[in-house]
Amino acid sequence: MANVNAERNETPCYFKDGISREEFEVLARKAGKRIQRVKKITIYGPLVECEVESQTGYTSWHFTIDFNNWGHVTGTYWIATENDDSIVPQRLGKILSGLVHDLFNEKGIYLRDLSTYVDWDKDIGTPFGINTNRKQNFFRRLFNIYDIVYLGCDSKELYGEHIFPVVAMLKSYGFKNIRSVPVKDVDRSGRNFPYQVEQVIIAGTSFFEKGHVFPDNVEIIITYHEKKEITVPYSSFRCKRKNHTMISEELKAMGFSQICEQPIKDLVIGLLTKDGSVETVLINGDEKTPLVARGSYTFDTKMVILYHTKK
Repeated sequence: MANVNAERNETPCYFKDGISREEFEVLARKAGKRIQRVKKITIYGPLVECEVESQTGYTSWHFTIDFNNWGHVTGTYWIATENDDSIVPQRLGKILSGLVHDLFNEKGIYLRDLSTYVDWDKDIGTPFGINTNRKQNFFRRLFNIYDIVYLGCDSKELYGEHIFPVVAMLKSYGFKNIRSVPVKDVDRSGRNFPYQVEQVIIAGTSFFEKGHVFPDNVEIIITYHEKKEITVPYSSFRCKRKNHTMISEELKAMGFSQICEQPIKDLVIGLLTKDGSVETVLINGDEKTPLVARGSYTFDTKMVILYHTKK
């Protein structure tokens, strides 16, 4: 089961909806100045971190407000705090949210709140959350009875979004036959991100507009990006006694982005075992999961190379 909140956090936020990164930072600092006990405010993109002076003045505590709404800043936010008894985080969140909405109103911008669709769909984080095929009862199938669905968005609104809010949105309109097809091409280049929607096809077309009408059982195919998987031709055993730098370079050339070389300082002379020779290659550093021949791993799997060296 996917962690829905973690997926939202990891969705890149590019500030392309009418509020720039600089404008958001100005609003965040403006909001922080309105609360006297906020000693320090740090902004990382849509994330606002604050240090608050305690009521006694002797200590301080921290909280964060996350305005990343599935890659957009809409004014909706999530709070993580060290002090559940204080209302300071809620006050700052409310003030900053109001400033964001005021800016959008000044610019005449309306943004869809994607989090409302995800919150509505309780199945979205389950293994079958991004696929649905609700079968009609016998008589509806026999007589081809279906409900009419009015599309509430156009195709351009869905491309490039995280698949969770896209599927949840389409479900909320009433669509019952959604199939998701992954394209495993996300690599260290960063051109795409995991679960990013590439294309949405409804009734055989990838172009549709808000207000178009479809039957509720029409087939919808969503193509989305997933992490690239790399097949390693050799096992940890085949790496044994080879030079650790050579193995590291080979894994890097295959496309792995996280390669860690850890020395085992156990050699005195280095006659039987050469300095720099590999002992094993572990997946995520776990001794129980060595590298397996012809095994497939995502490009960001942590490859830990243990090698011998002098004490």
